[in-house]
Amino acid sequence: PDPSDHTYTVEYALLLRSAAGEVTVAHDRHIEGLFSRVEWLQWFEEAAVPAQSETDSFGRLIFLGRKSSGL
Repeated sequence: PDPSDHTYTVEYALLLRSAAGEVTVAHDRHIEGLFSRVEWLQWFEEAAVPAQSETDSFGRLIFLGRKSSGL
């Protein structure tokens, strides 16, 4: 809706069939976002989760982080 922000709305329509064969329709709306690598790493840091980003074997950017158990 707003080209200056990082979010977008996704509308889902689901057809659900019960074991008895009855079909119902459900609607679900999600606000989703697209954020930069820098933003993600900053949020990991703020959450005290040391993280790094890498490219996986499919060429996708992934984030790896592990929160300390505090023990």
